[in-house]
Amino acid sequence: MTVITPAFLGGRDLVGTAVRSVLVIDDEPAVAELLADVIGSTGLGVSSASTPGEISRALVEHHDLLVLDLALGALDGVTVMRALAEHSPGMAVVLVSGFDAAVLDTAARIAELQGLRVVGSFEKPVAVQELRNAVAEWAASVDDDGPHPVDAHTGATIDVDADEVLNDGRLWLTYQPKCDAVSGRVTGAEALVRWSHPVSGPVPANELVAAVERAGRTGELLAAVV
Repeated sequence: MTVITPAFLGGRDLVGTAVRSVLVIDDEPAVAELLADVIGSTGLGVSSASTPGEISRALVEHHDLLVLDLALGALDGVTVMRALAEHSPGMAVVLVSGFDAAVLDTAARIAELQGLRVVGSFEKPVAVQELRNAVAEWAASVDDDGPHPVDAHTGATIDVDADEVLNDGRLWLTYQPKCDAVSGRVTGAEALVRWSHPVSGPVPANELVAAVERAGRTGELLAAVV
């Protein structure tokens, strides 16, 4: 595992925030180190993992952002996302893939259904300056009020307005099955509210609900989906 710290980079903090930790997972060590170098140039602390053992150990450590290649040889990105969601619910992720945009879009939806926050997605070969910019903008958006939702493709901050959420007709529900731990039978389902921004697409549920709560309109949200 490779670790790049702000001290290694001469103490630079180009994003102007408290130092945050980024984990890069790619099964090609050279690619993982390249991406880590690019992200580390923003002043963030970065580590990378490539082998199954390194990945397993890294996932139980604290990180603020995960940059994840979806194709990991013996592992796969969806398995990693599920493990991450269990250990670090709500964590921000950037998805990277050699597959086409449709695969990235599907993976982003899976990540959001797992409760993760997708803050960017990039096809390989990665445009490193675009990746750097997206990560820097994500870091700058994480302020004292918590993270703001960002566009999964551009990394741009999305404004979530409670009036728009409650009145534009874009609220929808997904259903997460509940299974009996012994028999494995489905015994029910949990309804999870979602909202799609008119330009940027689905907004993670935790950020949607937080915006409505800040406006003091939780009751209206409940009434809209019941």
